[in-house]
Amino acid sequence: MVEWNQIPFMIQLLDDSSVEVRERVEADLLSLGMRLPGMLALHWEELDAPSQIIVKDALPSLRMAWFEHEWLGFLDQDHEGLALESAMTALSYLRGGLAKPPLGPMLDDLAMGFSASGLACTEQNLVSWILKEKGFGPPIQDYYSWKNSDLVEVILRREGLQISLAVLIILIGNRVGLSFFGLNVPRHFLLATNVGDRGLAFDVFHRGAEIPASELNRQIQAVHSDLNWLSYKATPTLIVARVLRNLIRATQEEKESDWSQRLERYLSLLPLSG
Repeated sequence: MVEWNQIPFMIQLLDDSSVEVRERVEADLLSLGMRLPGMLALHWEELDAPSQIIVKDALPSLRMAWFEHEWLGFLDQDHEGLALESAMTALSYLRGGLAKPPLGPMLDDLAMGFSASGLACTEQNLVSWILKEKGFGPPIQDYYSWKNSDLVEVILRREGLQISLAVLIILIGNRVGLSFFGLNVPRHFLLATNVGDRGLAFDVFHRGAEIPASELNRQIQAVHSDLNWLSYKATPTLIVARVLRNLIRATQEEKESDWSQRLERYLSLLPLSG
């Protein structure tokens, strides 16, 4: 296990003339996983100026190397909620500076806030609490910004794409014992749940407006008579693919061709049918 007192020396070795030394040090730092940026931020003032420059230069590639090695691990998770959170955590980690907080504790804080709100623990109350009381909603500007698909940025800014807000509520719901899932309907991504013996969807872009499953079925079967609302239930893999497509669109809008090509490669690795 790498300890903090070893890291300043290891950072200096990232600039070593020997490729073998650099690769060994990178491997040791990568073993820290997503803890590395937090450790560096906590002890930033203890690093001398040359080491700080080395860190700023090396951190993006270290993040990317960890991501490429680890992110597909979400496919091995048996629980859909854990799989989805693992993937979204990895995607959030892919891009950011030292001060970027980890996703998990931010979700914990929101879940504890809801539990302490005094509201009954129901699906409708959680949706209302997030979208109305906490003020989460659609992007005010720069709709296709990367930040609108990054859950850490969504929480910090309280705005994101439909799928981002739906996933946020799914993950908070997992923490408080409420079961949600996504519906990958054409042109929209809806949040959904089963309340008792009836299905219910929520439009997170319209303050959680409720859509009964019977109404969704009516709309769907007007076009596809052999389908129903559950035909559009989104698996974690499908959700991650849709998020990646949004990120690709964002990087193309920003003319970040290296990033868009990299994200397209990540998308191609997902086991998608059809």
